[in-house]
Amino acid sequence: MKIDRVILSANNNEMYYPFWNIVSKVYKTKFGIDPVLIWMGSEQEKIDCNLSEEFGEIIICDFRVEGKLAWECTWTSFYHTKFFKDDVVMLMGIDQIPTGTYFLRDIISDLPDDSYVMLTDDAYIGSKWTKWDVGGISPTAYHIAKGDTFNKIYQFEDTLDKELEKINNLNLETMWAEETNNLKWGYDESYSSKVLFNNKHNYNIIGLSKNREFNMRRIDCYRNIEVPYNIEALKNNFYIECHSCRPYKNHKKWIDTLVENIPKFL
Repeated sequence: MKIDRVILSANNNEMYYPFWNIVSKVYKTKFGIDPVLIWMGSEQEKIDCNLSEEFGEIIICDFRVEGKLAWECTWTSFYHTKFFKDDVVMLMGIDQIPTGTYFLRDIISDLPDDSYVMLTDDAYIGSKWTKWDVGGISPTAYHIAKGDTFNKIYQFEDTLDKELEKINNLNLETMWAEETNNLKWGYDESYSSKVLFNNKHNYNIIGLSKNREFNMRRIDCYRNIEVPYNIEALKNNFYIECHSCRPYKNHKKWIDTLVENIPKFL
């Protein structure tokens, strides 16, 4: 298995969209992976936000995020995997900057292309939600599969509106309901985990359960803290990713320095 594309999503929220120009360049020039941005806004908003297509494709998905729930925005990325039928696609957050090959290449290289892989499916172990494969819940980042495999497993509807309506009409329990006072926050995780559980004997679905290593080898800024990291470890392919400080404009020097020191793994 080799990742061909990564799908990210954003709207005109300044906490997130400025990362596109940076992270698309990292994926393309450091790792040889083609980035795709699902832009939840208009063509004019894309221009106004100075979003570049130099290093990746931008797909306009012009529905208003106002009135849409967070899970619907995330699921839009899942839905668009079906348009890359023959490519191995990874789903990620736009503020997660890849820094090494352990997740992007090393631990998946021996897996067959028809696999559906989750790298941190054990993130909620220790809570009552456990994991997807025992009827629990797992995160929706670091899901990797061919677009055709995504489509076969999730049976996406003909249109995005129908797809979102289908899921919205379900009665799913989420792990974030009490914490966020929002019964549908995390619907994407609940729905994905339910579908994968129901299909675990029908497809080659693999949970690698690498959350412990992920946390040990991650530069996590906890939203706005410029945390220290070992620059030699960065240069020597130790770190998996940087969950970056936000917004970019407030931490530009710190982020740019980190990006400059990510090696090329082409």
